Amino acid sequence: PSDPEVQEQIRKHIETIKHFWSPTKEGYIKLAEFYSTSPDFKKFISAIDPNLTSFLAKAMIVFAERELS
Repeated sequence: PSDPEVQEQIRKHIETIKHFWSPTKEGYIKLAEFYSTSPDFKKFISAIDPNLTSFLAKAMIVFAERELS
């Protein structure tokens, strides 16, 4: 999750989100937690890869802790 290439994809994700919302560190972490616990999101994301939901959430948390306040 902390790989620079992964973090660049997370940066793209958050830049898209910023069109609708200005996430704080805590808010983006909560979104990561939502992605990993919401049955609908989990089902959608896990259809790509069973481990992707957890990986995505961890990568989002790494980004939030490093880049957001």
